[in-house]
This record gives sequence, C-alpha cells and structure tokens, in this order.
Amino acid sequence: MPRAPPPAASLPAKMAADSGKHLWTAKTKLALSAGPEVDGGLVVVGSSDGDIVTLDATNGIAYQNLASMVLRQALAAKQESDRRDHLQQAEVYARRALEIDSDLPDAYTTLGVILSTTGRKADAIESWKRAVALDAGQFNALFNLWLDLASAGRREEASAYGRQFVATAPPAFFKPDIDRVRNYLGGGS
Repeated sequence: MPRAPPPAASLPAKMAADSGKHLWTAKTKLALSAGPEVDGGLVVVGSSDGDIVTLDATNGIAYQNLASMVLRQALAAKQESDRRDHLQQAEVYARRALEIDSDLPDAYTTLGVILSTTGRKADAIESWKRAVALDAGQFNALFNLWLDLASAGRREEASAYGRQFVATAPPAFFKPDIDRVRNYLGGGS
C-alpha cells in the first residue's frame, strides 16, 4: 500500500516557517466528523470527540494536514462506503492545498496515495514525481514511485527511483523498505 506523509502540523518548525499563521488549534490525531465550513477566513471542522478544529482558509499546509488526516481515516475505515467518502474528501483537501500553494511536496505525496488507492495509478505516479521534483527528501513518494512503477512493469523507471530511495532514505525509518528495494534491484544500490 502506498505511504503518505504525516500531517505537517505536528511539526512546530512548519508553523514557524509559515509566517506565524495558525495551522491548527487542536491536536492533529482527531478523527474528523464534520466537513469544513468557512467562517471569517477560518475553516471550522468538527471532530468526533466534540472539539472544534480551526485553520486558516488561505493556508495550503492546513489543507494538506486535513488531507493527510482524512486519508488515514479512509485507509483505516472498515466500511467501503466510509472508505470511499473519506478518500473523496481527502482528495478535495489535497487539491485545495495545491490550489493555494502548488509547491507543497507533501500535498503531492498525499494526493498520489489517494489517486493510487482509487485506481488512478498513472496520475498517482505523476503526483509523486512532482513531489520528488519539489523535494528529493520525499521518501514516501520515492518508495511509492518505485512500488507502482515496478508493479506496472516499468523496470527502468522503477530502478531509477529505487536507487534514489536506497541512497537517500534514512535507514532508521525505512530499513525494511530499503531492503525490499535492494532485493528488487538485485542487491545493489
């Protein structure tokens, strides 16, 4: 299964780098229960525990975070209808993030996972390529590119992204995946 990046709001440096705009007023591990409503320039979303999450409606990272959270809900959903609904909502959030800021590599990585999960593999590959072009440290996108390209029989392209993944992904976080890619590459990197 393709991998998505974690919500950026869990990283305080992202908030500081964003000119002080509020990304979240609640924890990012909330299960969202209500769709967003725009109120005075803020997007207001209800959570399953009754808390309210607010974010700046002009902040692409905030929408990227919503996309990532809702995608995780989709992947964990037991009912197919819930999975489908969450995937559709996650795609809306990811695309909105990219409308606001087309240079968000995490949003492209997340969108790629959504597209791949919904059977749009060619579009997913293009989304992950864009993520990697923006940030060579998009290790989930690199792995996903290798995985979907290899699955599609596109060995030359898969090997190129696989070698990049093996050479750059931190083993502390990706050792099993690095080993899997190395095995595909024939033991070399």
